[in-house]
Amino acid sequence: MEGEIEGVVYQIGIRPTTLSEDYEPVKKEEPLPLIKSAKPAAIAKNIEEMQAAGHPHDQAVAAAMTTAKQSKKAKKKKKKGR
Repeated sequence: MEGEIEGVVYQIGIRPTTLSEDYEPVKKEEPLPLIKSAKPAAIAKNIEEMQAAGHPHDQAVAAAMTTAKQSKKAKKKKKKGR
């Protein structure tokens, strides 16, 4: 399937053969530096920061809880290794 948009030939699964002059590549965003702690205040702050960055509430909660779980696990492992 082919089509022409603004003088550029597109095919499904194939990049455009020419780029427009105002084309800018998409820049990847840096991941948010979440607080690595299982304290409720840290979890709340992580949720707030992720929502401010535009993430949905459910995704923010899941990421904050995962970070807290990993922090707890790392602390337990460190304590066990003493």
